[in-house]
Amino acid sequence: RKVDSETIQADIWLYDSEALEEPWFSRQVYKLMPQEEGDPLRLAYWWNCQEPNNLVTETEDGGTTFLDFDFD
Repeated sequence: RKVDSETIQADIWLYDSEALEEPWFSRQVYKLMPQEEGDPLRLAYWWNCQEPNNLVTETEDGGTTFLDFDFD
């Protein structure tokens, strides 16, 4: 939902009785960031330092991928 002219909020509920003991909820808030035309896209995001799966690196083709991503 659009909270104001600079903020979008996404509330997500995930229901999966086979994988989860209870519904999982996540709230993501996105803020508009000023940017000059032609500048690279700037992103502000929440960083969870307790999760090693947040480490991202640039690939040879300019995309991104996670480092050492696993579900262990």
